[in-house]
Amino acid sequence: MPIQVTGNSSFLWSTQPATGVIRLQAGETVRAFVRNVTDQEVLLLIRGQQIQARTDTRLQPGQQVTLRVQELLEGRVVFQVIQEETAQGQIGATRSTPAEALLARQGLQATPGNLLLAQALLDSGKGDIPREQLLLLSRFMGTDPSPTRVLALIQLVSKGLPLTNSPLAAMESFTEVFAGKNSQNTGLALLASLPGGGELAEGLSVVFGEGSKQIAAKLAQVQEKLGIRHEALLRESMETLLKNPGRSAGAPEGSQAVAKNTTVKELLLNLLNTAQALEINQSPENLQAARTLLQVLTGLQLLHLGQGEQGQLYLMGWLQWPGGLEENPFFLSFFQDEQGGRGPGEPSRQVMLKTFTPRLGSILADMRFFGRHLTIQVAVENATAQKAFNRYTAQLLTMMEGLPWQVQVLPCRLMEEKKTGQWLREYVEPVTSQRLDVRL
Repeated sequence: MPIQVTGNSSFLWSTQPATGVIRLQAGETVRAFVRNVTDQEVLLLIRGQQIQARTDTRLQPGQQVTLRVQELLEGRVVFQVIQEETAQGQIGATRSTPAEALLARQGLQATPGNLLLAQALLDSGKGDIPREQLLLLSRFMGTDPSPTRVLALIQLVSKGLPLTNSPLAAMESFTEVFAGKNSQNTGLALLASLPGGGELAEGLSVVFGEGSKQIAAKLAQVQEKLGIRHEALLRESMETLLKNPGRSAGAPEGSQAVAKNTTVKELLLNLLNTAQALEINQSPENLQAARTLLQVLTGLQLLHLGQGEQGQLYLMGWLQWPGGLEENPFFLSFFQDEQGGRGPGEPSRQVMLKTFTPRLGSILADMRFFGRHLTIQVAVENATAQKAFNRYTAQLLTMMEGLPWQVQVLPCRLMEEKKTGQWLREYVEPVTSQRLDVRL
């Protein structure tokens, strides 16, 4: 459908259909944004729709022009360019807010939910969101949207997570912890003591509209209510018992005995241990849900920050069990080697995993990323485990089909004790490390 724009001897034509996606009426005034200009063509953005037209007038990329729908003829739309002074007089009386302008550009109705969403996007610096994504977000708003849901949607978009009901419900529940109304003014010293804690509190107060004291209190409540420090407290109790065999573990000197089953994690551990020992009547679905939640809570305390001997920054995690770090059942390390590597791309990025099973023994997994290449290698302690891993190479490659890298699975290798010790010293025992209770 040809589009013609007239005014001041300027003409634009297009063979692109317009009225099928843009509802226009004669006499209506619209704003157009000039996205790109070539020798003979111009690309306009009208209400979120791109209109490509031919032109014999001078326009500049980034320019905004005001057009009035002059007439709608069969197979043609005619716009008239309005002088800027006239346009200001016409639209000045109905000047829109930034949120309304965003919705108008994208062709969405200014409903209460959409306005709340648009303002949140602008506040988070995402006003250039594509129309398709904005439409998808709008569908989740409902008739009476809450600020918590809006914040959860923005977080999903920011992190590139799928916009489906399950991630939304999880993010909304988590956001509710921080955006809720019930809090006590405790825990500020804990947050302020962390590196960058003051800036974190200020940032959270901006996001959730609360002061740093309330935010700090909620952070402290999260770790206490969920039991994030469960393993750390167990370890402290065992170390105390070893130093003072005459005193009961879990009852430090000068303190009262700690009540049992006071956190979510303790309740879950108790449930699973009791179910396993006594075979209590619990449905498989309930037990699986308990195990899954327990894994999530444990995962919150896995991550650490460390500085390697060569200056690399590590993001690490391990399960805190008594004994040396090399004996812990799980260890994870993410780091980027700025010195490059032996692959086709630099710098290299590496993920290291150490775990242990009674039958296979210690397992070291090494994943290296070089540009668009990913290499995977597993190292084990004995020939039986090596044979088992090599048997599943084809299945591992099949699992990784569709990844944005060319995947290569190297043969499983046997670990030498000297090499294992070097690996542990390099990746598990950094020069300096910092441990927090909760990482998001």
